[in-house]
Amino acid sequence: VTVNVGAPGYTIPSDFLGLALETDTIARTGWDASQGNLPAYLRSLGSGVLRIGGTSTDLNTPWVAPGATPPSWARDIVTESELTEIAKLAAETGWKVILDVTLGHYAPGAAANEVAAASQALGNNLLAVEIGNEPDQFTASGVGLYPAGSYSYPAYIGQVTAYRAAIHQVAPGVPIMGPDVLALPGASTWLTSYAQSEHAIPGTLLDQHFYPLDQEPRGGAPLSISALTSDATRTFESAQLNSMAAIAHAYGLP
Repeated sequence: VTVNVGAPGYTIPSDFLGLALETDTIARTGWDASQGNLPAYLRSLGSGVLRIGGTSTDLNTPWVAPGATPPSWARDIVTESELTEIAKLAAETGWKVILDVTLGHYAPGAAANEVAAASQALGNNLLAVEIGNEPDQFTASGVGLYPAGSYSYPAYIGQVTAYRAAIHQVAPGVPIMGPDVLALPGASTWLTSYAQSEHAIPGTLLDQHFYPLDQEPRGGAPLSISALTSDATRTFESAQLNSMAAIAHAYGLP
């Protein structure tokens, strides 16, 4: 290994690390030291970002306000109590939080109330809010929130616009991240369209999901450290990240 100290590469930020939890696990997660070792584990890793979201956000885990009855499709729920515990964890560990709110069952008012409660509990530790998880997959087999072919980007951005307006009324200034799509063929169209329409809105962040061992041309690669760190995976990752970065840079979005 030869180190060229005259041409250093990019510096990785100290808070670059991320950890994601499905929304339907938060009621069963030990957020404080009396319930488990999650606080100590996060502190041992340094600072980072905790994302709470995933498919369960849209399928079966809605926000339920105090005294309200959960909808019939709910399997788990998010309440002020969970947000308070998450806020305590963030304060104790220095980790920021990205919170995903339900879009698959359209309810902009409920989402706005959840964001308001999260903003009040977390303060500056609420890094951003995502509206829905992988909306480009809402019609996919295994998700099935909409019939095949009945949900596309125009429907999505129309709903996001309504969510933004509702959130702005009760929690102005909270950054909103999107479109949170899966890195499959067609995803760049969603990313570009989202960047075009949303880039001038303060607090807009661009994001996309990428699973290097579960997508072509690496689909079916063995789940192992050697596969994850292989030259083939690194080449695939670089191509995906460069594509995403080009769209972000074109519209001045982080």
